[in-house]
Formats: sequence, C-alpha cells, structure tokens
Amino acid sequence: MIQVRQGNFTFEEYTRVILLVAKYQPFYDLQFGAVAKRIETELLNRTCLLAFDDEKLIGYCGWVLTNQERADRWIQKKAQLPLHDDDGDSAIITHVVTDAPEENLFKRYLVLFRSLLSGKKIYRLKVFNDGRDEIRRRPITVRN
Repeated sequence: MIQVRQGNFTFEEYTRVILLVAKYQPFYDLQFGAVAKRIETELLNRTCLLAFDDEKLIGYCGWVLTNQERADRWIQKKAQLPLHDDDGDSAIITHVVTDAPEENLFKRYLVLFRSLLSGKKIYRLKVFNDGRDEIRRRPITVRN
C-alpha cells in the first residue's frame, strides 16, 4: 500500500532519497554536491514529501520556500534557484521523481500541499527524460 508523508532528516532517509533522485534526469547530470545539499536542506526544513510502497521509497517531492519576487525571477530564467526562506510566501518545487509512475503520486502530493502550503504560490519546472525542452509552468496558488 502506498503511503505519502512529510520528510524528516535522518542519515538513512537522506541516503535513500539521494539514491532515488540520482537515477533521474536532470539530477544525475548535475554536480553531486549541489543536489545533495539541496536535498539535505529540504529534509532538515521538512519541505519534502516521501512516498513509500511498504518500506521501499518510491517517490520524492521537494521544494524551497522563497518570496514571490525571487520565484518570479527564477521562473523567468533571470536568477538561480533561491535559498530557503522560512518566511517565504511562495514555493518552488525542486525535485519530483518516482519509481512508480503508474501510481500518479503527484495527485497524492497535492492533497498534502493543501495543508503544508496553503495560500502559497507554487512554481514548477518540468524536465523530460526523453530530451524534450523543459517547461516552466505558471504558478498555482494552493487553497485549503
């Protein structure tokens, strides 16, 4: 049975997430230190969701909280991904990966976003594994 829960930093969880994320584009082509640090920050700040099939980690969704101005600059490709800001009014989804695409985990993530990110604008970038150009999507606002 699939369960989704908010992440929390432990070395075991950190290792499991790194091994899952590193299997997918664009993450396996990025510098390891940058990806590892971003995931560590997401786990420490609990700005991530983990999906499990029994005890096996099958999905990860992480985000960074920031302000709308920084998020708008990022979505327009005018700035790098900003650092985490606890007081941010917006969220940028940084990682969404799954070993079980048939489960449509993103719908499950959206249910939890309603409580975790209520009232915040969510920015997202879609990267394809087949070489298609990335898509930067307009923000959506999560309502409770």
